Amino acid sequence: MHLHTHLKARLGRFVVGAALGLLINSPLAASTSEIRRPPLPLGEDPVESPTDTVPDPGGAEPQHEEWYRARVLDTETGLGVPGVAIEVTEIARLVRCSTHVPPSGCTNCSNETWTRRQVDHSDAEGKIETVFTHQQCDLVSIDPYEWDTSLHLQWEAPAIFPDAQPPEAAFLVAAIEEGPYPYQHTIWVTAEQRIAERFAPVLHRHRLNERQKDLGDVDWTLATGTTMTVTDLLGRSPYHQRPVPPLHVHDETAGSWDSFGADVGPTMYWLLDLPGSIHNEGAPIGLRSIYYHVFPLGAGAVVQYWFWFNANDHRANHDPEIDAFHEGDWEYVALYIERSPTGWHPVQVNFQMHQGGESVPASECWWSPTAAANYSQVQQGYTADTTHLHVWFAANTHGTYNRFAPRYKLYVNGFDGCYGRHIDAVDYNIANSTRGPHGFFEYDRLVQLGEVWAVSEAHGEHWAFHLEGDGPEFLRFVGRFGESECIEHPECLEPCSNPFFKAYSLAPRSPAISEPPHLWRSFHFENGRWGFDDGPFHSYSFVGGPIADAYLGVVRTCAEGGSHSAGDSLRFTVSACGFGTGEARVTVLSGNPTLSGLDPTGCRALDCGADSTFTFAAQALSGEGQLRIDIFRLDGEEACVAENLLLDVHHEPCLTSEAADPVPAPESEGSDAALRLFATPSPAAERTTLRWGRPLGRRSALLVYDVSGRLVSHTEISPEATQHEWIAPHTEDRPSSGIYLAALTSEGRRLATARFTLVR
Repeated sequence: MHLHTHLKARLGRFVVGAALGLLINSPLAASTSEIRRPPLPLGEDPVESPTDTVPDPGGAEPQHEEWYRARVLDTETGLGVPGVAIEVTEIARLVRCSTHVPPSGCTNCSNETWTRRQVDHSDAEGKIETVFTHQQCDLVSIDPYEWDTSLHLQWEAPAIFPDAQPPEAAFLVAAIEEGPYPYQHTIWVTAEQRIAERFAPVLHRHRLNERQKDLGDVDWTLATGTTMTVTDLLGRSPYHQRPVPPLHVHDETAGSWDSFGADVGPTMYWLLDLPGSIHNEGAPIGLRSIYYHVFPLGAGAVVQYWFWFNANDHRANHDPEIDAFHEGDWEYVALYIERSPTGWHPVQVNFQMHQGGESVPASECWWSPTAAANYSQVQQGYTADTTHLHVWFAANTHGTYNRFAPRYKLYVNGFDGCYGRHIDAVDYNIANSTRGPHGFFEYDRLVQLGEVWAVSEAHGEHWAFHLEGDGPEFLRFVGRFGESECIEHPECLEPCSNPFFKAYSLAPRSPAISEPPHLWRSFHFENGRWGFDDGPFHSYSFVGGPIADAYLGVVRTCAEGGSHSAGDSLRFTVSACGFGTGEARVTVLSGNPTLSGLDPTGCRALDCGADSTFTFAAQALSGEGQLRIDIFRLDGEEACVAENLLLDVHHEPCLTSEAADPVPAPESEGSDAALRLFATPSPAAERTTLRWGRPLGRRSALLVYDVSGRLVSHTEISPEATQHEWIAPHTEDRPSSGIYLAALTSEGRRLATARFTLVR
């Protein structure tokens, strides 16, 4: 499409969907003062004025051209970036006159400001040249007679025009500088993919309670037995239980339904139905995806990370009093970033949970220098060296949390006195252990979501709205991403008829549809929570306890005379002690581990500290096995404030070189299940060492894939090897910067995987 044609089509788009609450913003939605000049009718004679005197229409004076020149440079390399669509804006003065007196010019004039925009792409060297033409006394109307003269005033700061380029080539403006001559501006840009990779998060799952086996991938879910149905207000279904794909279907006869839009007539309801066999499944290794969405906002930009799960299941929680379930689950976190001389840095983070979310300063969030799934280098507070955000997920409902944040509690009151209660279960690793099989959601790739907009014409028909976009097709689906279920309780009359119950169990819509708590092209800047408004049937609160089913990690007895002969220490705190005393009760679940300071019944008295917490600490450990720790408040009526805290005790050396080594000890010498793969360093400029801790005793292979899933290298590994130094291939098609997946395989089976980032 020619750029002028593209621009006109782009200006013709509109934002619609009040019924759905769409937040699909067009970058050109801002009003402009463009003036449409009425054309001189063709084939018509001039019309005489009332005085029967025809003024001399005159001819157009010579044109004047104003050239705009700029260059687009990459912030990381300083080189020119080709193919970036830049919107150039000129501010001009439009002089409209009612009299033309040749050859001296036009008189009886009025002035107004004129804004003109054009879009052009940077060439192979990153350069842009765009011309704006100005007329002198140009006849634009004969009824009445009017002549226009335009004069250049200034250039506005340029902007990226996103719809004129594919999402995989999307860039974000980092800075705009004037000059140097002959350029009006130098435009510094950063690839959105590099921004997403820079802050790519580490995802913590509840090790004991979470039923979802892994992160999902929407396309894989849709292609694995999912069906689609549309129903009208009368319950009629012109498209029923058809397999997906295709996801985009429409009525080719009457034009009354479309899975990507809505007719001007009766409302249609679209619904996906996921097969029950995949409710708790994740995508296969290599397809586990985080979806990202980057867009400019204010003086900075927003980076959203969206996570897809196949189900949200309240029934799977520790204390299930709300039996609500729905297929499909979209969750996200968002970073507001700004540019400084040292690069992009986060200022604020939005964590989304259920009906709302919490906005937290980046200085209070938790970060690490790599996206490796471990606790070895996590710290509170962002620095230029710790750029990867850590996110903690609630078990089975998948609300996102900053570490140690109070957890969401919902109370639902029924019509007949029945009630429901739900508290999110989040495992924060309260013992701050860097060792042991802590729970993580691992991922293989970052997928760009692109943008979505609405149009009124599609398939040769007129629609109330029809969604179009430049990213994944599923983003434009207008229905719900799964079925929902609310379980009737025998002792209650009709709990599922409670309006809040019904809304609470609904499956989500597309991230691009702003149904709470989705903020597709927005961000919540004010510190604190938003969106949690009590209603006639429900109320919210946020609690710090009690804690249940948390994993405390691994402590080592440091056997065999290691340099850390005192062994690892154990220390954690539990809130909600109120006042008075408490008691820790320790139970041996397996083996013969022991802790010091316990009475013969395995208990230890605890005092409530000034900060209203119980602190449990132990240094002298021995034996090997697993312990369970429960903590009770004893003031007044006994109450459990921490239940089923699990601790693994390993009888192993603690060599100095292992002090910061994240590789856990294997459960048994021949167990592949305990095998883990680690990449150090990450990010890596040229090479990284991949370690798996112990010999496999058989031939194996190390495969490395890029973020698109393309195989980059295949290396045979000897039976006695425990590590391999991977060096990026030096070819014309060598790997670029980005996230890579390493897979250790043997006999056609993947034994372990690890992610690392390559920086060029």
